[in-house]
Parts: sequence; C-alpha cells; structure tokens
Amino acid sequence: MKTAVLNIFRLPNIYAVIIGLLLQYCHIPLSTNFMQAVELLGGASIPVVMLVLGMQLAMVTIKDLDGKLVAFGTVIRLIISPVLAWGICSLFPISPLSKQVMFVIAGMPPAAMALLYAIRFEAKAKLVSSITLISTVLSFISIMVLLSIVKWVT
Repeated sequence: MKTAVLNIFRLPNIYAVIIGLLLQYCHIPLSTNFMQAVELLGGASIPVVMLVLGMQLAMVTIKDLDGKLVAFGTVIRLIISPVLAWGICSLFPISPLSKQVMFVIAGMPPAAMALLYAIRFEAKAKLVSSITLISTVLSFISIMVLLSIVKWVT
C-alpha cells in the first residue's frame, strides 16, 4: 500500500495539477507563449496515446486474451458504471440534466489513460488494451441504448 501511494507521487500529472492550482489561487498570469506551448503539447497528447494503444494492441493475440476478464471489464464499464452513477446521483440533490450527463458519461468506454497507467505500473497492459478495444467497439451500441433511456434517468 505504501508503495502504491509513493508511486502516485512519482507521476508528473500530480505536480502539474498542484502547480496549476497554486498559480490559479495566487492569480499569477501565464505568458501567451507559454500557453501556446501548452496547447501544442495538449494537441499532441491524443495522437501519441492512440499510437501507444495501437502498439500495445499489436502485441495482443487472440490466445493472449482472457475472454472472461475482458467481458467482465467491459460489462463493468458499459453497464454497471452507468447504473452506479444513476444510483449515486439519486442520493444527492442534483439537477436532472446533470444526472443524465453523468449517466451517459459513466457508460463511455475507458480512456486510453488507463492503458498508460497500466504500462507505467506494469499492471497487465495487454488486458487493459483489450478491454479498451472491445468496450470501444461495443460502445457504439451501448451509447445508443444509454441515450434512448437517458430521458427516464431523472
């Protein structure tokens, strides 16, 4: 447990968030040139993450897949997550529109960031990339279903 907590503080994202919050809190403006550089890096991040996902999927073969775990991860992400989001939102005084948005967002496929963390922490990257792929493909159907029932989630 101690190692897991220490590993979190080795991520540059944590320091970036802390610095960003401090700058915001202290009302320190950033130069236009700096912000342009940040926007360029931000624009490049999605293609790089997709490249990493593709490289990881290229190493996965059908016999590497653990069908039960991939199915389990996909069901959790596409079906159970929206139900849990709806249940949690029902406990709080949240506007109907916010509940509907959270319900749909909870049913989206996992982001590729999960894969980057799995690679970074050596935690079954092939499984994570397989779940990301399968749930993204199936999300075309699940999102249509979520959008058709979202009007009842209030």
